[in-house]
Amino acid sequence: MNMTKNVSLLAVALLVGCATPPQAPTGPRVLGIVQVTAGQDAAVQWVRPDADTLRALDLTSIPAGLDVQVVPTTTPYFDAGGMRYLYSHLKVRNGKGSTLNAELKNVTFLALDNASTISDTAIVSMRNAAGAAITSVDVARSLRPTHRMQGASAVEPLGADLQLFSESEISNFTNSFPWGFGVRHCLDVNCDAYDKILPGNPALNQFDGRVTLAFKTPITTSANTPKSASMLYLVVADNTTNARVVQSSEEQLTGTVAGKSTVPTGFDLVKLPGSGLPGGTQLGNVRVAGTAGTTTTTLLTRPSLMASNATFAQGQAVTYALTASDPQNSTLTYTVSSGTLPTGLTLNASTGAISGTPSSYGASSVTFRATNTSGEFDEKTVTLSVTATPPNVTVGTQSLTQGQSANFNVTATDPQDLALTYSLAQGSSLPTGLSLNASTGVVSGTPTVFGTFPVTFQVTNSGGGVASKTVTLSVTATAPSITVGNQSLTQGQSANFNVTATDPQNLALTYSLAQGSTLPAGLSLSASTGQVSGTPSVFGTFPVTFQVTNSGGASATKTITLTITATPPSVTVGNQTLMQGQSANFNVTASDPQSLTLTYSLAQGSTLPAGLSLNSSTGVVSGTPTTVGTTSVTFQVTNSGGSTASKAITITVNSASGSLDTTFGTNGKVTTPIGTSGEEAYALVMQSDGKLVAAGSTHNGSNWDVALVRYNSNGTLDTTFGSGGKVTTPVGTSDDYANALVMQPDGKLVAAGYAFNGTNTDVALVRYNSNGTLDTSFGTNGKVTTDFGTAQDRAYTLVMQPDGKLVAAGVTSNSTNEDVALVRYNSNGTLDTTFGTNGKVTTPVGTSYDFAVALVVQPDGKLVAAGYASNGSNYDVALMRYNSNGTLDTSFGTNGKVTTPIGTSDDYASALVMQPDGKIVAAGHTYNGAYDVALVRYNSNGTLDTTFGSGGKVITPIGTSSDFAQALVMQPDGKLVAAGSTHNGSNWDVALVRYNSNGTLDTTFGTNGKVTTPIGTSDDFARALVMQPDGKLVAAGNASNGSNTDVALVRYLP
Repeated sequence: MNMTKNVSLLAVALLVGCATPPQAPTGPRVLGIVQVTAGQDAAVQWVRPDADTLRALDLTSIPAGLDVQVVPTTTPYFDAGGMRYLYSHLKVRNGKGSTLNAELKNVTFLALDNASTISDTAIVSMRNAAGAAITSVDVARSLRPTHRMQGASAVEPLGADLQLFSESEISNFTNSFPWGFGVRHCLDVNCDAYDKILPGNPALNQFDGRVTLAFKTPITTSANTPKSASMLYLVVADNTTNARVVQSSEEQLTGTVAGKSTVPTGFDLVKLPGSGLPGGTQLGNVRVAGTAGTTTTTLLTRPSLMASNATFAQGQAVTYALTASDPQNSTLTYTVSSGTLPTGLTLNASTGAISGTPSSYGASSVTFRATNTSGEFDEKTVTLSVTATPPNVTVGTQSLTQGQSANFNVTATDPQDLALTYSLAQGSSLPTGLSLNASTGVVSGTPTVFGTFPVTFQVTNSGGGVASKTVTLSVTATAPSITVGNQSLTQGQSANFNVTATDPQNLALTYSLAQGSTLPAGLSLSASTGQVSGTPSVFGTFPVTFQVTNSGGASATKTITLTITATPPSVTVGNQTLMQGQSANFNVTASDPQSLTLTYSLAQGSTLPAGLSLNSSTGVVSGTPTTVGTTSVTFQVTNSGGSTASKAITITVNSASGSLDTTFGTNGKVTTPIGTSGEEAYALVMQSDGKLVAAGSTHNGSNWDVALVRYNSNGTLDTTFGSGGKVTTPVGTSDDYANALVMQPDGKLVAAGYAFNGTNTDVALVRYNSNGTLDTSFGTNGKVTTDFGTAQDRAYTLVMQPDGKLVAAGVTSNSTNEDVALVRYNSNGTLDTTFGTNGKVTTPVGTSYDFAVALVVQPDGKLVAAGYASNGSNYDVALMRYNSNGTLDTSFGTNGKVTTPIGTSDDYASALVMQPDGKIVAAGHTYNGAYDVALVRYNSNGTLDTTFGSGGKVITPIGTSSDFAQALVMQPDGKLVAAGSTHNGSNWDVALVRYNSNGTLDTTFGTNGKVTTPIGTSDDFARALVMQPDGKLVAAGNASNGSNTDVALVRYLP
């Protein structure tokens, strides 16, 4: 086809996507053909999707007389690697610049699968950006060249070919394509706005009906040119040889035609020649052309208007322009065809510029029109949004603490009082644990992290106005906790204490002193451990503030007081023993290393015994103690530097030893009636539980019976014993007496004395259970009587051997005189026939009467009896020692016997003790015009111990008349206490005398070693004595009640 200065343009593009598309054939596929006549322009455009680009022909490879121009866009292209990449679409035009080329040039857009040499033809194959097969959505979209012209005749592949049709299929093309093609008005990037669904076309059921390229036909008069009309034509072809032409006025399609016979008058379906194509295949092309008779052809195209949605701010000047191009380069006029501009804005009809300052906010839908001088126009509808004037935001830098509740406000005001919404700007976030209230702007919560956080707050009003403010949130780590208390230290002494801190996040801690705070000289703080150590060299009171900082920068402080006392003084004072009622004076001595002034005092809670006082300046304790007892006293000496030293001692205030124990009975005395006529106690034992048992006799109105009384430790009767604490036991037919008492380890009690048998007396033993009942397993119903001879037999003393055997000592009458008598019993009361003769031993000592009234068992089992023996003129103290079988121990004295005169007349021994060193002490009395207490100490062989008293003897007058000793005990300290009676000139009183271990009187006891105690109204006697474990002394005997006697006990302080 050869036409001069005529333009015949057929733009064909495939409509690929159908409602129910047929199976696509294989092989190269045609995208479209553009025929360009020299001197005229033609346009082919593709609209790219948002993310795709078009790759154009290399500008150097366009055939002579043709040019490729980029349709203007905001960013039309970029160059890389010698190739130009376009963002929008391209146009092929005839001629470069103002120079026209008369040759007919065809630019055909084909899909090729091989390279070939062609004449005067630029060939480009298109595919989508991903290189995938083109679908219905991709046709006329997202296309980029895959070949380019190399020189004037060679095709250079740019990538893999896109197969649309096979060569065999192309050779069979005649007047139609197997897919629809058509004409679309598309000279801008907004082609989609012109997509139309063809109404009422029954043959379009397999196609989507999209318009791919459009133009308006001009008014024509020449033959073979389009009919004079302003019509939009769409050509649709199917798999038949018939084509259907749909015509429309402007954009509105109003009718349909089918087949060649229905083509409007002046138009025809023609076949375009295709020669010299790759592969040598003739391509059948169809176009719509004017019928014969038309003489001229004028190609008129409408303007292309470009406009896009825009957003402006209320109160801010606007710069916005419409852009349009016109193929005829005629003058364009810009108007608003529908809708209104936002208040405050105006449109310049000549330039398309929109200017002004919007005074209100909101969204406006506006349709703009660009009209050329031929009356052709293009329209675009856009949305112009005006956001309201933004609010004012106020919020400052915030300092928060991790783990602590936080609350602050993002404050905003709106000039139009619009509703506000608070948020965080995109990409901004609050520290973990905090949240923003979108309605109030309150930030609250408890931050769980620490650090510095830039945060951008955004406040949006209901008119779309947005304001933001960036602040810094400084979140300090949770502070550690510190534990340390006030400290009391001493100058010159090593000190060590810890500042203890814990961190909730286990962060590393550093210990320091707060600014301005220092430790006293000599002390230092470890920064890593918090230990304060050293030796303070000064004294005084020092406030110190410790600071602990964790690795998160959080610090805590604690202020304490370090009190450093001066080096303390030294104190010297020992325990003190004072006497009640006697003046006392002793010193608390102290010295100070720094010669500081000293003050003496008593430690808090400490007191001196009543009657004593402490001089605070001199440390002298003086006075007369009035209260007996032991007091723990702590003396305190404080120097002027605040340092204190103390010393604890005990101050014991004793009664004058021998004073009555007022906690016992009534003021230390107890009297107990048993029967109706009289009672006497001759023996006393102390049980391990502290109870006391006295033994003696009671008169039943006719005769005397054995009697026992048991007392509690306070002197009250033990009502669990016998009847109300008392037991009476008749043994013989008349008078029965108990002179001695022992307690067995099993708690049973054995009393010894004598009983009248109707003619004379026999030795008698009675054993009791611990409750006072008779022990029927002993003798006969608990009683044993033993007859030595034909006259009187009596027992005055009793001992228990370690093997449980019992030995009684006394006297037996042989019808002429009396001899010492011993009898030993087995534990059941039977006579021990291994002792003496059938258990009995009689020993004459002097020339007439001999008595044994005391008896002890030595650790070696030997027995020592003491009493008195007649020397023909008077009595002397007598001691006898027996081997364990009852024979006399001839190594003792003379053949086992010792007699000792003390005074010039009668001398008696009534009591006996054995010292731990084996020495033996006998106590009794001696006559020197009156009786005096007498003590004699013997060596273990029976010789006198001349280190004791005078030649081994001690005589002690107590009162102004006679004095007797009938009991003796040895204290653990070696002192000896004798108990008996003294006559006061009118009657008898109980008397005690205490001796030092050398026989001298112990003047700390009573008055110069002597104590006398009246009990009843007349005669009072002590016949037994025991020492308690606490050193107290208990004497037992009898006291006159005015008509007869009662059992009497007296207890003395040690």
